[in-house]
Amino acid sequence: MRAAVYALECRGIWSVWISLDLTVDRWWWSGAGLESQGRGLVTEDKLVLLSPALPLGWTVKLRDRFKQRDGMRNWGAKEWGQYVSSVLEPELKEERERKGGLVIGYRYGRLLK
Repeated sequence: MRAAVYALECRGIWSVWISLDLTVDRWWWSGAGLESQGRGLVTEDKLVLLSPALPLGWTVKLRDRFKQRDGMRNWGAKEWGQYVSSVLEPELKEERERKGGLVIGYRYGRLLK
C-alpha cells in the first residue's frame, strides 16, 4: 500500500501527516465544509507535499521521526528532499541495491497547490 505524506505548519509548529486522499486533507485543513468542520488554520502555502505515493511503512517512519528545524518555512524542494532522503536513507539504499541503481519515482518537497 502506498500513501501520500506531507508536512504542515500550523501556528508555527511543523508536523508530518499521512494521507490516502490529499483532496480530503486539503479540504479538512482549509476549514471548508458544513458547520466549518476542519481546522481553518492552515493556508496552502503551509502545506508541503513530501511525496504523493510512498510505501506506507516509509510514510510512518517519516511521520514518527519528524523533527522540526529552524527555517523550515523557507525551505525549497532541495532542502525538503534532503531531509526526506536523510530520514529514509536505509530504505532508499536497500531499494537502490534491490533494483540495481537509481531509485526513480520519488519526488519530495513540492508545495501542495
